[in-house]
Amino acid sequence: MVESGDGGGSWGRIQQAGRFTIGTFTEKDGIKAGTYRVAIKDAEISDLAKGTVQQLVHRRFLSPETSGLSFSVPDQMSWDIVVDKP
Repeated sequence: MVESGDGGGSWGRIQQAGRFTIGTFTEKDGIKAGTYRVAIKDAEISDLAKGTVQQLVHRRFLSPETSGLSFSVPDQMSWDIVVDKP
């Protein structure tokens, strides 16, 4: 999930090898120019039989306010986002 300073938001799915495409209404329709704060959502593995959830990234990355991740569009066309494991 990405969030702009004006309250607008966008999203994209992280694919294998860490690649992603961001969109506003659909996954591939793009986003407006601007600076966006980034959060990683739903990065977890659930084991329904055991009733457990394993987070795949540190919890600080679950919110754009605490992740410390951001990027600018169109200034950047490629980003390396590195996150810590829990």
